[in-house]
Amino acid sequence: MAALDPLRVYTKTIAGQAEIINRRHGLSTGARRILILMDGHRRLADLSRFSRDGDLERVVEELEALGLIAFAGVSENLSDQEVQQRAGTEMRTLGELKNSLRGLFIEQLGPAAGQIFEDRVRDSVSLEIMRRVLREAVEEVRHRRGDLATRRLLSTIDPILNPPESL
Repeated sequence: MAALDPLRVYTKTIAGQAEIINRRHGLSTGARRILILMDGHRRLADLSRFSRDGDLERVVEELEALGLIAFAGVSENLSDQEVQQRAGTEMRTLGELKNSLRGLFIEQLGPAAGQIFEDRVRDSVSLEIMRRVLREAVEEVRHRRGDLATRRLLSTIDPILNPPESL
């Protein structure tokens, strides 16, 4: 097995979030700890101190094979302080987006389907997960309401789906 790049970043999937609550896969304490810490910001280099020597690679492969985490990208070589600062900025932005989207999907899709997307937006733990939820919501609006409603929705959420490069 090839060594994983220490700058790789992973995020929990929806299944991973559920695993933290439900404990259905019988993960070891170490694997569960790493799953909890994978937030889409921490690099593997930052997580290595939370696992036994040489164990992180196996844990990452296990969590990925179970569909509990997904590769989110490769980080710049930032200090822990810079990583924390960016994470704080993302969390503030995420909170602002959640507030600005409140009620939008119930308005577009009605109470049943709309509430599902409202809940998924509320439960998004990162901007990347939020973008995925929004893409699915756009497809659902296109399917149920047509192109005009989809264009209106996109005009509202386009800045979220296509953020400026500085984010």
